[in-house]
Amino acid sequence: MVDEGDSFNLLGQTVQVYESGGHTHCHISFLMGNHLFCGDALFSAGCGRVFTGDYEAQYEALQKFKRLEDDVNIYAGHEYTETNLLFASDMQTGKEGVSKVLKEVRGWRAKGEPTLPTTIGREKEINLFLQVETLKDFIELRNARDDF
Repeated sequence: MVDEGDSFNLLGQTVQVYESGGHTHCHISFLMGNHLFCGDALFSAGCGRVFTGDYEAQYEALQKFKRLEDDVNIYAGHEYTETNLLFASDMQTGKEGVSKVLKEVRGWRAKGEPTLPTTIGREKEINLFLQVETLKDFIELRNARDDF
């Protein structure tokens, strides 16, 4: 069993444990060097649904991830990038950065290529869930994405 703040060695590397609840109870993520394995807590251009109802836990997990170095690679649990970018594009009409990345992602997907891993730096630019400044704004955005 591991908890927030624990670390352990795996394959000669130190792995840090981050509590990243909200999507599910007791959801955890692992940071190994500059590689974040975050399951469904964070996706490219999105984040997991809040099945627990604990929006604050999900918001706080994203705030932790946002503080990581920009070059940290993100390995999410699912390939939802294109749909998440469509949502972001719909929410931010006229934002060129999201449109540019959406075009790039569509090209990769058309060739059967993955969009992951991504990086914290890239996500800070395109992920609306990392851009919200308050819990209230996060809840409103997450509910809008649930209905998208």
